[in-house]
Amino acid sequence: VYGALSTNLRSLMNVRIGGTNYWLYNGPTSMYAVQPGPTHTDLSPGGLSSVTALNRWTVGTFNGLPIANNGVNAPMYWDGNLANNFATLTGWPVGASCVSLRAFRNFLFALNLSEAGGTYPDRVRWSSAAAAGSIPATWTAAATNEAGDASLSDTAGGLIDAAPLGAGLAIYKARFAYLAEYVRGNQIFAMRRLPIEIGVLAVNCVADFKGRHFLLTESDMVVTDGVTFESVANDRVRRLLFNQLDQANYGACFVAQNR
Repeated sequence: VYGALSTNLRSLMNVRIGGTNYWLYNGPTSMYAVQPGPTHTDLSPGGLSSVTALNRWTVGTFNGLPIANNGVNAPMYWDGNLANNFATLTGWPVGASCVSLRAFRNFLFALNLSEAGGTYPDRVRWSSAAAAGSIPATWTAAATNEAGDASLSDTAGGLIDAAPLGAGLAIYKARFAYLAEYVRGNQIFAMRRLPIEIGVLAVNCVADFKGRHFLLTESDMVVTDGVTFESVANDRVRRLLFNQLDQANYGACFVAQNR
């Protein structure tokens, strides 16, 4: 329907902006939008580093605007104008990158950070609150905004991914999970460890499922509400999947919701 892709597919998302339906797709070194016609438009920013590994992009929308992150470059957004390329998020720290970028309420959250001072796998940073229809203005905490950061270092492992769960944002490591809850005040977001000792296998291994989360973990497929969890795979299904995984390629696993 949309003709040949202009790059090897690494991520895909659908968004409707100004009455036009777009499929946005990213490759190892480029980013494209395609609309009915079909018309493929290169939206790649200058200096985009190559991402050869599978399943490194995290994509979504924030205030109706597409956001994208590949774990190598600074996280980006697109303003919906085909004349403009994807651009670095406003106020993002120079030289920094993150493993995962997710939206929650009117904030953006960056997980597992590499910054000027080093690499911080257990750190989460959130932006200032954004006005409707806009991108957050800054990621630097000040008395005049609600940006901030926290280190979830009381358990082993780095942060992998996150998704809204109930009134909070569930943040997952490989074997542990936390919930970020908006509390205002000096703390802005309170981080508490969830009682479930499970996490996610890789980036993009969590999906919303009837108000709960479906997770692909290191050894199972489960559904959780953040307090309890249940396996939704029998022994045969687990063997079929996990016997095919190895240490070099398990990170290519992902899940997708089929409504």
